[in-house]
Amino acid sequence: MARFPYQFPVQEIRQAISVLKPQFDVTEYPELYVNFKEVRARETFNSLSVKLNIIDDIFESTNDYSKILYTGHTGCGKSTELVILHHYLNNSDRFFSIYIDVNENLQMSSFEPEDLFILLITRLVEALKENGIGFAISGLKKLADEWLEEDHEILKELEKKTENETGIQLEAGFKFWNFLSLKSNLKTAFSYKSKTSEVIRKNIKQNRGDYIVIFNEILYEIKREIQRQNLGKEIIFILDGLEKLRQEKYDVYVQTFFRDAQLIQSLNSNLICCVPIDSIYDIHISGLVDGLYLRFILPLISVNENTRHLFRKIVSKRVDENKFFDEGVLDFCVDQSGGNPRQLIQIVAEALSYSQPNNFVVNREIAEKACSELGFDKRRVLTSTHFGLLKSQNYYDDADKNIIEMLFSLALLEYNGNTRKRLPNPLLLPFLKTDE
Repeated sequence: MARFPYQFPVQEIRQAISVLKPQFDVTEYPELYVNFKEVRARETFNSLSVKLNIIDDIFESTNDYSKILYTGHTGCGKSTELVILHHYLNNSDRFFSIYIDVNENLQMSSFEPEDLFILLITRLVEALKENGIGFAISGLKKLADEWLEEDHEILKELEKKTENETGIQLEAGFKFWNFLSLKSNLKTAFSYKSKTSEVIRKNIKQNRGDYIVIFNEILYEIKREIQRQNLGKEIIFILDGLEKLRQEKYDVYVQTFFRDAQLIQSLNSNLICCVPIDSIYDIHISGLVDGLYLRFILPLISVNENTRHLFRKIVSKRVDENKFFDEGVLDFCVDQSGGNPRQLIQIVAEALSYSQPNNFVVNREIAEKACSELGFDKRRVLTSTHFGLLKSQNYYDDADKNIIEMLFSLALLEYNGNTRKRLPNPLLLPFLKTDE
């Protein structure tokens, strides 16, 4: 993706609005990254390395494959940290790492459990292409040819989607994977009414065990090649973007990654699966995690004198603080964020929208108005039960579905991965001080 030529920190209001939008991809701009490792407990990341069998930056091969549940609050920086982790892991001394944003690759509203199988393969093929590794592997061709031969309507559908690309029927199996390895094609082909998705899902569902065997044979053949080319010692998949699936198709999310995770359990590869924080507390899920996943929680960090300067950088690296904020106002926004980077960006963006069009400077009054509006949005979705738990400070029962819901919605914030260190979102504090 081509980078827009921003000069950070930006000083023009249109650019400021653009770089503060929720969809702005900070991973495209590494100069904006803020490293919180200095204020996070070192053992946190040491623990993650050990779970991946990495000692002194070197991966040690074992007969076991790590399956890690990587979790934390929505907006706490999981995706950004995962991209950084992906680049660290993707090393000849460690892994051939494949980062997958599930939401970017598939339509969440039509996601089915079988789609995980095809997603892993297509993104693996994409990674091979990017590294100049041939993917003329017998297992890949066998899978594609089997599906294409069963229903020739798939070929017609693919030809139409590629604007009648000539030669698609030649070496159909490899052409098939080459086509699907393009993200937009995969997302389109697995839309709800796609003939391609219908046939493939049916076959995977009926022959899952056989396909897992074939997939592991494919992984073995690819692993030998990446080791030969010194591109890594093992393969690891990093799955991000599952919060969207959890929101849109909760039952499918639980079924795919927890209740019936046969593919994940049987996969002869390492895997990091990024999920929202409620997954480790939900009674329908937590019992299924044991024995399937190792756990890693990216801690939400408290705002204090030792951390405030880092949270300020999240904003000041993007936009010119002196141009857009009165003195002390950015600190106020940081305090109101509760240590959640996404909420901080949201507060700042909202405040800028209220600023005067002749100077676009955020003063304390404007910042307070923005926080009040955002707080009211959070307050209005709380039930009387939610609100009562927050006011009574009785929010430590991990099995209470109301508490789980508040953790997911950010009404309740948990710090440093410690269930005993929970606080209401600062945006809700004005409402908790009243008797309403």
